[in-house]
Amino acid sequence: MAMSTHFENEEHPFGSAEMASAHDAARAGMFRKSDTAIYCGELEGRSLFYDGEGGILLVAGARSGKLRDILAYTLCKGICDGRTIIVLDPKGELAAISRDQILESGRGKKVLTFNPRGLHNLPQHKINPVGYLKWSSPTLIPDLKLFLENWIAKSGAAQAEYFEHNARRWAEAICLSLIKTHGELELPQFYRVVNLLSGGGKEWIDFAYEMHTSGIQVSRDIEEEIAAMREDRSGGFQGIIGELQKSVACLSDPLLSEAVSGPVSYDLSELCEDGMPVQLYLVVPVEMIPLWAPVLKSLFVGCLIEKSREPEARRQLWILDECGQLGSFPVVPQMFTYGAGIGIQPYAVFQSTSQMDALAPQARQLITSSASLQMYFATRDLGSAKTVSEVLGTQTLRTDDPLTQSRAKLKKEQLMAALLGGGDPFRLASQIAQLGHETGHTRKHARQLRTPDEVMRTAKDGMYLLCDDLPGPLYAQRKPYWTRRWMAGRYHPNPYHPPLESVKVATFWGMRPRKIITEDVPAQYAHLPQYRGGSWSYVEGFRP
Repeated sequence: MAMSTHFENEEHPFGSAEMASAHDAARAGMFRKSDTAIYCGELEGRSLFYDGEGGILLVAGARSGKLRDILAYTLCKGICDGRTIIVLDPKGELAAISRDQILESGRGKKVLTFNPRGLHNLPQHKINPVGYLKWSSPTLIPDLKLFLENWIAKSGAAQAEYFEHNARRWAEAICLSLIKTHGELELPQFYRVVNLLSGGGKEWIDFAYEMHTSGIQVSRDIEEEIAAMREDRSGGFQGIIGELQKSVACLSDPLLSEAVSGPVSYDLSELCEDGMPVQLYLVVPVEMIPLWAPVLKSLFVGCLIEKSREPEARRQLWILDECGQLGSFPVVPQMFTYGAGIGIQPYAVFQSTSQMDALAPQARQLITSSASLQMYFATRDLGSAKTVSEVLGTQTLRTDDPLTQSRAKLKKEQLMAALLGGGDPFRLASQIAQLGHETGHTRKHARQLRTPDEVMRTAKDGMYLLCDDLPGPLYAQRKPYWTRRWMAGRYHPNPYHPPLESVKVATFWGMRPRKIITEDVPAQYAHLPQYRGGSWSYVEGFRP
């Protein structure tokens, strides 16, 4: 017996792509809000939410409203209250507008801001990104290797492979000696030793002696290798040192170095503790992201290692805005492939699809094939537009064939005239019937659901959304967060869009200004890290 299928290839020989409908979105549960769902747009006046566990990809051009129309909703209180969220926050806008995390239940989320430059007078919490690298840890060696894989990431250049590989080997030996001496690693210690290495003075000799007598075989071997290579005239020694010095160069910034030095304000292991969820903002000037990338990446690696130790702990959402600025970062595509299994949901934001290529080999393919939710809007480059057009799919169109139809109509009229003129009806009847069929002749042909130029000319508030739970792509809309009445009172001013003393909120009578009230923090919230300065603020008329 032939196996039956639901495929209609004969009817749709070129493809059967079509846009999903509001009914499809409802069946997928995308109109249902929960305290773990992220906001992903509007459809026919109703808000869309996604509550799956798979990774999320957002691709939108510069100045397109990613924060305004999508990200701000998820971070402000009342949307994703049940999730611990770690945010790469260029310019500190997200932390500034979503700083109020006192929930409707009266409980408060902890809000932490890793903010070395002190942007927008936000708190400056100190965090050791590598505090998990302790001598007492049974997983010290694999954890250290994972840290170094992302700290000194592969560039992909064949001529650099030797130097990068050996830089990681030397860094591992140096770090192990530091960890044994101090109990745990701190990045400024690592920076100091790497800069001693080139000169080979007394301080380096003292540290080399510690490596040699540490009882750690790899440290002893590398110390001997370094001593032997100092006589190397081929440039290999200086090439390896160059890779090491490049990796720690960001720590010459005293503000960044101080932010990762002890005593710390918070330990990354606390992200996995029971109790209220946490929002951790990594606040960095956008122009400093490439320069500070090693430290920023090490913070995410630290979150990954702590969460992998506690897979049953509260799920984490990682929002990586301007992800493409981080350069080589293999952890990102890895999180799209297996992050859900340990309770981490990556949410990567790019300006174009090509930016994904810098993260790791085949990163674009891994991310797009693994993301459970993809959002595209404000596509301005042809490469991204072609990608969006391809993922939307191809449809089969049936159109009239005017030339065949007009010829058949003319021939049919001639045969009818011949029949009326006394022609043989038995001979002409079948020809007339055939021509009658040809007068309605149509052709099937392929057409992309949206061509690249149509993608680039999408309406200003439009977006394309692809979700595993939908039968096809969804064309949705975007709205600024301050235009939604249900968002009133949930956000603070954006420091890049004055005034800073008030915000506009949507009311039944239209947009109205509301003052920002600052006062002493109530005693029940004074323990929260965001209020250790003694004051808090809220929107007039919306006191928590």
